[in-house]
Amino acid sequence: MNITPDLPLVELIERIEWSVRAKNVIGYVASRHVLVRVLLEMDEAELLRVPNCGRKTVEEIVEVLKSHDLRLGGYTELLRLKKEQARLTEEQALLTERQAQIRQQMEQLEASVA
Repeated sequence: MNITPDLPLVELIERIEWSVRAKNVIGYVASRHVLVRVLLEMDEAELLRVPNCGRKTVEEIVEVLKSHDLRLGGYTELLRLKKEQARLTEEQALLTERQAQIRQQMEQLEASVA
């Protein structure tokens, strides 16, 4: 089964065999939010604040997510990195453009001096 951030939480509950407590915790999150993305945006401390969610339940959720190459807090980090990458790409384009302008000015100066 492929778990993605856009998968409805209800499907996550239905598709995976969870302990009763983990199922209830994810059900609680699902009652307020729709997509797995919300679960992936949470960290362990936030999950522990969900009623009846203890350390063992968090560990179970973490292990299941890990088995699908996902992790708590991972989606937020992914978004942050994508924004950083876009910013750096934009900066690189500006620097390349500036470099071309400087090269052109240098060529003009060299031509006028020679």
